[in-house]
Amino acid sequence: MKRWLSLMLAMALLLPLWAGAQGGPDNQVLLLGTDRLGHRVVNEEDKLSRADAIYIISAPGEGQGLRLLGIERDYLIELPEGGVNKLSTATYFGGPSLALRMVNQLLELELRYYIQIDIPGTVQAVDAMGGVDVMVYEEELAVVNRSPIIVPKARVGLNHFDGKQAQAFMRVRDMALEGVTSNTQRGSRQIRVLSAMMEKVLTLGPRQAARLATQVLPLVQTNMSAYDLLGFLRKALSSDLRADALVYRKSPIGPYLQRRANLHLVVVPEDQAEEIRLVHEFLTH
Repeated sequence: MKRWLSLMLAMALLLPLWAGAQGGPDNQVLLLGTDRLGHRVVNEEDKLSRADAIYIISAPGEGQGLRLLGIERDYLIELPEGGVNKLSTATYFGGPSLALRMVNQLLELELRYYIQIDIPGTVQAVDAMGGVDVMVYEEELAVVNRSPIIVPKARVGLNHFDGKQAQAFMRVRDMALEGVTSNTQRGSRQIRVLSAMMEKVLTLGPRQAARLATQVLPLVQTNMSAYDLLGFLRKALSSDLRADALVYRKSPIGPYLQRRANLHLVVVPEDQAEEIRLVHEFLTH
């Protein structure tokens, strides 16, 4: 019982950060962390947000560990109603279901499921588990400590962050870097927080896990039924759920180009077919 409750929580807590297509693998899930601040909703416009973090988590098979693929938020996409934009805007124009559709189209995948969480949800999830211990590296220390939320200031090595501090750590950006490099560094910080959350969840006893589940599960938006979630967890369990068995890469894996699309600087793989091959290979092996 302890193991299953902990596993369910581990998946629910992945993000900052967790559709409608028929068919497709049940061992892969699209994880979305949006920039919605969670203020009181006055109209439908207030529900709209962009995807700040976009990931695919995959359980490729027995003993192979989990795969976590970060997806560049500045990828060029063509929206269904016409016009081009960044992938991150898909949640603004059509919610998590459109984001799922765009990721499938971009990388020729058949994802069925999404899990989405916003900024307040991430903060509450981290706080519900008593904060997390996260590694901070010397080369990023100055950038991290620019955030007024991280008080006392971070130091090199393990730092204990509450929900607001962890969220600030994941979102802080080095504005001196070009977009993809800056996004990659942010992705590294997001992965460290996710790994810390996963490690902590897997140490919980059954009562602690059940209590945490009641606090965290309402914070996420998903199209997965309990049956779907358990099916994924079975595959994740056989793959190895230890945090140190989590393998991470970011797409574009291969070379990429940057160009202007309207007012946006967007990213396009240099060889789209090769990028698709690399992504599929990573997620399934």
